[in-house]
Formats: sequence, structure tokens, C-alpha cells
Amino acid sequence: MGSRHQRAIRWSDEVYRIYGVEPGRFEVTHESFIAMVHPDDRERLEDSVRTGTDRRRFFEVEHRIVRPDGVQRDGRRPGAGPSATPTAVRCGC
Repeated sequence: MGSRHQRAIRWSDEVYRIYGVEPGRFEVTHESFIAMVHPDDRERLEDSVRTGTDRRRFFEVEHRIVRPDGVQRDGRRPGAGPSATPTAVRCGC
């Protein structure tokens, strides 16, 4: 996907809990995050991230996540373009 997805993603213990994975046992990468996004929401989320980073703006997109145990939750992904301060992935579950 290019350099825009190479920044570190940091999750709090609460976000790990919401996503149903354990800190230290789940490597948070752009790819592992996208894999947990509901398949019907992935393209829209990727488009929003791409648009936000290309325009160097803050952005936020709502999406569904599917945890490893099959539980589905609503999430929200805020982010920032390369000229803005990096943000953590948060979930509004």
C-alpha cells in the first residue's frame, strides 16, 4: 500500500480487548487491522484513509469489525495525513 501504511499503529489495552485479541500475541499492522474490518466496509475504509492521507488532513471513518470469536462490533478509525501528528487507532464500540 505504500508508505502511508508504514507508520506504527498503537493500541491501548482497551482497544485490544474490544478487538478480542491479546497485547503481545497480536501484531498490530495495517494488514492485520484491515483483516478484522467487516468485508463490506474494507473498501470504504481504505478509500477514506487514502483520501485523508493524500489530502494531508485528519479523517475519521466508521466501520464494522469482526473479532476472532465472530462477534461483530461497530468501530471508528480516526487518522491523519503525513503532515499531521500521527494518531492511534481507536474504536467507538
